[in-house]
Amino acid sequence: MTGFAQGIGETATILLGAALLLGNEVFYELLYAGIIPQGVVDVQIMPAQYLRLAYVMRFAVATCLKFAKKYREAEVLSNELEARVIAQTKTLTDAHEKLQWEQKQRQRFVTGIAHNLKSPLFALGGNLELLQGELTAPTAEESYYLDQMEKKLDYINRMVSDMLLVSRLEDGDIRFRFTEFELASLLAGVAHDARFKGAARKINVAFGVTPPDLCIAADQFRLKQALDNLADNAVRFSPDGGTVTITGDMAGENLVRIFVQDEGPGVDPALRETLFSREKDGREPGTSGIGLVIVRQIANRHGGHAYLEKSGPCGSIFAVELPITQPIDTP
Repeated sequence: MTGFAQGIGETATILLGAALLLGNEVFYELLYAGIIPQGVVDVQIMPAQYLRLAYVMRFAVATCLKFAKKYREAEVLSNELEARVIAQTKTLTDAHEKLQWEQKQRQRFVTGIAHNLKSPLFALGGNLELLQGELTAPTAEESYYLDQMEKKLDYINRMVSDMLLVSRLEDGDIRFRFTEFELASLLAGVAHDARFKGAARKINVAFGVTPPDLCIAADQFRLKQALDNLADNAVRFSPDGGTVTITGDMAGENLVRIFVQDEGPGVDPALRETLFSREKDGREPGTSGIGLVIVRQIANRHGGHAYLEKSGPCGSIFAVELPITQPIDTP
């Protein structure tokens, strides 16, 4: 027993036993004097038992002291850990706020550049039209350069417009107006525009909706804008004479999926993780680089999401998934 009672000496054990024995003697004096009624104690504890009881109590006290020491040590460690967690949380919060501030500054910088480019681009477009009008019989070389200038100017205008749109979408400056309409009519418009853009390369564009009369609630203009971006990419990456397929169907009671499939070379696996981010969203140099960012933002504002369903050497399938019902805006 003494091996378990380190920290309390034999003297303490003897004193503790003596105290118990003295308490017992006083108790029985009171019992014999009639102060404590008879029958309260039936068995008298023998003095020899007090020493063993003292050892037991010494062990219990020593154990309690050990636990008390461990508790104090644990409390100190807990306080230190809490202080470290608070410090690390503050560091992470500060870093997050700094990152958000830097991102907003970059967005404002890009938005400012885009706004400043609008006026000179408009002037360039006007001058190009004047030049085209003055050249009544341009040579083949002149026609080539005029055509290249027009294409490059159109590309820059689209890039500037896309940058402004992404900035406004991310800042929440664009209000979405939800109305109910047939999905087939929307996809018919997307297919018509894609067919026109791919006419020179004989791109076939097909569309369909299951069920044909499926109605959804969405911002029709913004949703078409997102699907136009996907269809433009599909036309661009499909080979001459290829087919672009645009379909819509239900995915559950309140979900609609819209797929845009091309016959292009597929998406580079290294780009798939950042496909819908600002870092990279194109499969070919010369694209604005933020078309799929616009698709993602518009899908998110509808309470849905956009994703790459499938991609391989024979083509890719991009998808937009949205709730069928939304709170309808009243006129």
